[in-house]
Amino acid sequence: MSDQLQQAYADACSLVNAGELQAGLEAMEALMTRDDASAQPDIWLNAAQLALNFSEAERAEAHLDALRRMLVSAAGGNKSTADHPLIVALLATAKRMQFAYGDVLELLGPWVERPEFSTEMRIEYGLALAGSMQYEAGLQYLEQALGQDGDNVELLCHIAQIYAYLERYAEAEQCLNHAIELRPDLGYAHSLRGKILDVQKNFPEAAFAAYKTAMHLGPLNADATMTMVMLIRKLAEWSLLETFDARAAEHLEQVKTGAVVSQYRPFVSFLTSDDPQHNRLVAELSTVEIKEVVARDEALGSVLPTLPRPARDEAGRRLRIGYMSSHFSEHAGMHLVASMFQHHDREHFETVAVAVGTHDENVFREAVRAQVDRFVDVYDPDMITGASDLRDLNLDILIDLRGFSQNSRLHLCLYRPAHLHVTWLGFPGPMPSGMVDYQIVDDLVAPPEDRESFGSALAFLPDTYQMTDNRQSIAAAVERKAVLPGIASDTFVFACFCNIYKIQPELFRVWMEVLQAVPDSVLWLWCDVEQAKQNLRRFARDAGVDPDRLIFSPGLPKEQHLARVQQADLILDTWRCGGHVTTTDMLWAGVPVLAKRGTHFASRVSQSLLHAAGLPDMVVDDPASYRDKAIALANDPVALAAIRERVAAARTGSTLFDTEKRVRDLEALYRRMWHLYLQGEAPADIHVMS
Repeated sequence: MSDQLQQAYADACSLVNAGELQAGLEAMEALMTRDDASAQPDIWLNAAQLALNFSEAERAEAHLDALRRMLVSAAGGNKSTADHPLIVALLATAKRMQFAYGDVLELLGPWVERPEFSTEMRIEYGLALAGSMQYEAGLQYLEQALGQDGDNVELLCHIAQIYAYLERYAEAEQCLNHAIELRPDLGYAHSLRGKILDVQKNFPEAAFAAYKTAMHLGPLNADATMTMVMLIRKLAEWSLLETFDARAAEHLEQVKTGAVVSQYRPFVSFLTSDDPQHNRLVAELSTVEIKEVVARDEALGSVLPTLPRPARDEAGRRLRIGYMSSHFSEHAGMHLVASMFQHHDREHFETVAVAVGTHDENVFREAVRAQVDRFVDVYDPDMITGASDLRDLNLDILIDLRGFSQNSRLHLCLYRPAHLHVTWLGFPGPMPSGMVDYQIVDDLVAPPEDRESFGSALAFLPDTYQMTDNRQSIAAAVERKAVLPGIASDTFVFACFCNIYKIQPELFRVWMEVLQAVPDSVLWLWCDVEQAKQNLRRFARDAGVDPDRLIFSPGLPKEQHLARVQQADLILDTWRCGGHVTTTDMLWAGVPVLAKRGTHFASRVSQSLLHAAGLPDMVVDDPASYRDKAIALANDPVALAAIRERVAAARTGSTLFDTEKRVRDLEALYRRMWHLYLQGEAPADIHVMS
């Protein structure tokens, strides 16, 4: 190496040592253009490390590839010279940062049993396994690495994320506590703490505080930003809406270019936009990574054998239907189907309940187990194992009940474990093409003018897409003073028992206009989060309404909740994401619901339910009509009493609560899907008559 090159390289290293990393990187890259630069291979190595420091993985990979070619050339074509453990570990990091998990596994696989398999390699291998959704296998390697480097803060954060996915929250928090103890200034660790607190659902205020700490320490990453988009709605921190919704939109633009992997959650898209095409775009982009993982598995031969299509003369045989959910438990979605399974025609349909995720015994599991032919727990330490276990059930049609909801295993459908794959109930939005064969909808949530916003074939149920449980019990009637102490019997009670995150500022302003127009009235809300209560009271005060006219009640067991809501006079539905199970519950309890016509699936569900209940007149077209009708009904007790009688009659006289008929309609859909499949036809939109 010439003295001139040696001095230039030393100057570049001095910049790095002085903390001027960007200048050091640029100096290293300038040195690469020299004719004699190959005499100092560390130029490329250092440049790659610096590029990784700036999260510029492609730049780092380019430098490492150049270095490997140079080393092979210098060794007369001996490729082994390029396989220095440090170079391989850095290359694995660069590929992993670009989400090329299959490449990482292929690169590091031959090293696993070698003594040179370093801690850095072990970390990258574990992260690539986890990135390929082999969480438990990846966790083993990461825990081994942590045993070698217990104070590795970045590793502690990675492990905490996997623990959280596996619902091992106490261990996740333990990792993060240690990470924050080592690096209290690390915003990413505080963000992860916020995420883990939020996913447990009982700690929104603590989660918000953790994210605020992270924001003080630096900008939030895309995942944290998207969590905040939801969290500020849970807490009614509406002053932050514009800022975080704009950041979410910026992230989506980056995703569309292919520059980053989407962190934009499909469910959140219902809350940020009225546009059904936006919902579809977010859903489509959210599946890109998982589809690539499955494609890599296929390329490596990790696939299920293609199921042979049965003969056409099997069109009428008994069909085996699998209902897959991670929530056979105390969950809103399970309340809809809790008594459904017993109504299946056992002569023509065999039913299998497929529980995925973590499984705890509870009354819902027991109730479902008593109604189905088989109840099976499927364990999926990795996707192909889970899909294989599903294949072993020999299902004709697999019904996913979770969609893109938390702990869903929708992605297992990509491996085609059954003959046909359907999604229903769990996700009130468009399912992207290629995930399942059919999505079950109705003509109101999926009208013809919005067909292009849905990806998969649509299977239309008559009346409404939603199932109901007409055996739900309601506790003994309670007096108003027991549930609304201090509220006189002649005070008009408007109410909304949707989650607080569904309340938009525009909607709340209309509610305040209603309260102002009906002086002797209150607004009863379901909320037990003090921060949200304080914010809503402040917004009421700012709108000229006494905040004491807002009444907040905590959650109760379902039977008691249905009894207490009967003290409400009129339910005011939310708009952009309306009541779904909540609207069904209110109608079952006998309380009128007022809704506004929506623009996408999530905002049209109440319209669908009210239509099936024989109450289409309780859906209005716009905010002004919503406000005026609420005021008019509050001032016309005779008209409201007549509506309340119709609501009561709907329990036994409407299709909404005719659970047995709803199951017959569902079976007709299944049979139609099966017929098309046996004919060799691709899934296509289908309707069945009531």
